[in-house]
Order: sequence, then C-alpha cells, then structure tokens
Amino acid sequence: IRNLGVIAALELEPKSGAIGARGFEAMKKAWDLGLMVRANGDTLAFSPPLIINESQVDEMFTKIKKALEQID
Repeated sequence: IRNLGVIAALELEPKSGAIGARGFEAMKKAWDLGLMVRANGDTLAFSPPLIINESQVDEMFTKIKKALEQID
C-alpha cells in the first residue's frame, strides 16, 4: 500500500504466468460493487475527489475488500 495525499495504490501479487490479470479482475469486481478504481497491471489506483469524507473512505475500502475476496 502506498499513498500521497488522497491518492493511493494497492499492489497485488501477480498470478503466475498472467501479470496484470489479478488487477484487471479486481477492477471489474470493484466496478460491479459500484466502485471505480484504475488497474495498472496488478496495482489498483485510488484517486477519490478531494471532498471525500471519512464514511466514504470507509465505504470505498469495504467495497475493495469485498472485491478482493471474490478473486483468486
């Protein structure tokens, strides 16, 4: 996990022989849960608006946790 200000990234372990597949799958699962994140290979990038509040941050990471639990 890395961050600078409100921008953050979560690096995922690549699938053996399929670099970028896990990140893309996580991005699709997050989208299905109503969360837009950007996948760059196996890294998920978060760049919420500067007016985000604490409950929205909690919601964002609850959804990404659910998305990650649904992938291998």
